[in-house]
This record gives sequence, structure tokens and C-alpha cells, in this order.
Amino acid sequence: KQRLFLAVVDPPIDFAAVLPGILAADDPPRALAELTGALMQSPDYRRLATGLIRASASEPEAAPVARAVLTERLLLPLTSSLGSDQPELRASLLAAQMAGLVVARFVLEIEPVASLDAEALADVLTPVVRRYLVDPI
Repeated sequence: KQRLFLAVVDPPIDFAAVLPGILAADDPPRALAELTGALMQSPDYRRLATGLIRASASEPEAAPVARAVLTERLLLPLTSSLGSDQPELRASLLAAQMAGLVVARFVLEIEPVASLDAEALADVLTPVVRRYLVDPI
């Protein structure tokens, strides 16, 4: 069941393709925040993210898939590649932030977070992403 769920989960971006750009950016935390802001505007991302969150809450088999999509495909490779200490902890903190943002924006529709445009969202996310990605823990 878990393999079937993973087979139908198709993120709207190729994480392996965007990772080098984030790593090469002058400000990787800002680059990740901008990517997040852009993704949050995508209807395909909204469907995928809310589907993963809802499925994870109701189907035990879905939670490992959601973790794999968010943490193992993007965040852990990013934290590991940056050479930050505690890459697993950092990736899990970022994953928690992103999951909470999905719930706030798409499930609970908490305003004004739910309607922030990509740039405004990136602006408010950048300090949080910086804290979890590169600042001392």
C-alpha cells in the first residue's frame, strides 16, 4: 500500500533538479524560502501537499511517504550538502515548519497567512528557514 501511494505522489517539481540552484545561491535560506513561496502558489502543489497531510493523519501507511517526499527528497539532502551540523534535526525542523504552513494555508486557511503572495511569504519565511538551515542550534 505504501509503495502504491508513493507511486502516485508526483511532486510538481524535481527536487534533485532544484537542489543545485539552492546550494549555489548567494543566500540558500532565501532561495529555499522563495521556492516554498512559489510552490505555495501552485494548485498542483496545494493538491499534493494537502493530500499528503490529510492521508498522513488518517492512514498510517501514508506518513512515511509524506516524510520521504518532504524530508528525504529535498530537506535532508539540502542540510547535508550545506555541511550544517545536525542535518537530520535541521531537516525535521524545516519539515515541521513546511507541514504547519500547509495546514495553516490550505486546510485551516488562517489569514493573512493563507493569502500571502509568493514574495511576502518568502520574506516572512526567510528568517525561520535561516534559523533552521544554517544558524547555530
